[in-house]
Amino acid sequence: MFSFRLKRFLLFFVPLVLLTTTVSLNMYMSNQEADQMRLQAKQQSLVTYQKENIEKAMNAFLSELMVLSSHHNLKKWLTTGDRDNLTVLADEFLAFSAHKGIYDQARLLDLHGNEIVRVNWNAGSPSIVPSDKLQNKGDRYYFKEAIALNEGAFYISPFDLNIENGAVEQPLKPVIRLAAPIFDDGGNKRGIIILNMIGAELLSELERTASGYLGQPMLINSDGYWLKGIQVEHEWGFMFPERSQSTLQHQFPLAAKEIIHSDSGIVSIDSGLFTYAKVASYPRIEGHTVYAAAASKSWWIISYVSSDMLSAESKAQRERFVLFNVVFVLLFAIGSWLGSDAMQRHHLAELQLMSSEKRFRSVTETARDAIIIADSDGNIISWNSGAIFIFGYAESEMLEEPITRIMPERYRDMHTHGIQRFKQTGYPAILDKTMELQGLRKDGKEIDIRFSLSTWGAEGEHFFGAIIHDITETKKLERELEAMASRDGL
Repeated sequence: MFSFRLKRFLLFFVPLVLLTTTVSLNMYMSNQEADQMRLQAKQQSLVTYQKENIEKAMNAFLSELMVLSSHHNLKKWLTTGDRDNLTVLADEFLAFSAHKGIYDQARLLDLHGNEIVRVNWNAGSPSIVPSDKLQNKGDRYYFKEAIALNEGAFYISPFDLNIENGAVEQPLKPVIRLAAPIFDDGGNKRGIIILNMIGAELLSELERTASGYLGQPMLINSDGYWLKGIQVEHEWGFMFPERSQSTLQHQFPLAAKEIIHSDSGIVSIDSGLFTYAKVASYPRIEGHTVYAAAASKSWWIISYVSSDMLSAESKAQRERFVLFNVVFVLLFAIGSWLGSDAMQRHHLAELQLMSSEKRFRSVTETARDAIIIADSDGNIISWNSGAIFIFGYAESEMLEEPITRIMPERYRDMHTHGIQRFKQTGYPAILDKTMELQGLRKDGKEIDIRFSLSTWGAEGEHFFGAIIHDITETKKLERELEAMASRDGL
């Protein structure tokens, strides 16, 4: 009897284990490749978006300098030399600085580099610098290059650290300087007007746009020095002799060979995944010329996913794979033993196995989306991990709860009417349709979702199944692109 049971057990168990292991291994390998492709696509999308943001910020930088350099109060002072006009001009600089909030300094310098007007941002409390605190910047490289330009030309400095009284200002203050020579009505050069952009704002924007993405945003200059790196103490190496080796070439030589010599791409090496894009380090507005060494060089935006991060992702997948197989091996062992113990249960065991396989296929095909099942009254009876991730509710919080908890208030009456109509007609109005609307997270935030609805009957009961995909980031990007297109059109 035991031998018969063992043979029947092995007859059921061994093929099922081999089949499940083979299928799940193939799925695991396919998922590994698909996840890698999704990761690379997301990283490429991120660096492209960051590149566009930087280019847009640099063009706005030039536009605002153009406005200041043609200001009527500046023209009046150049014509009259009146001290009152200079005071009014200083007030205009102050108002400009307070309104924009991204300029550390706004200055007017004479032909010898003497500051005539200077407004400091002062960490959010902008003020006009008293005349006895004004400095001479005649020996600074940016003044020498800017004062040599002709009318209508602009100068941009390299992205570096601010220097005050001959030393690097502490705490470190990254700046980009954009300057233009100014001329009176007689065509005589009278000095320069110069804006210092707060470079920390540009670098912080890289951090903000990378939030929610795997990896770390980085920015290097044309020589490979870190403007934003993995470690703060390695940044701005060209400003500090002791950091002269703090470059991409020194830390990641294999990646540097690819990155420095191409405009964009992906480098996957032992140390990690590097997704990069070359970005102009100067404004580019048609009809206007920007001079200086910086204008002939570029930066590179890099999104870096370290080998440790990649290993952690791969480890999590392996653990899920092992857990999945252990669970199914145990289930198959129990099912096979029960099947061998009683032939009269064979049919039931077959149905259970088919149901398990059907559920297996359904879950694995849509595991990244929310899969929600509700009864005919709209109460939730199944809530998967995708639903937990998208809506923020644990499974224990949502079972037996009405599905209206994840709907904004404006949709709930429509849902109630739809349930009633289904009970009367037996057919929901939105069956077999893919729809886009808003869902409601546990934290009260609305998100954009795309969902499809199905229904089935079992043992005299009707059930609804919904597959929901979070498209919030897609919609956000579409709106931003539409806004950019609208602004470009204007």
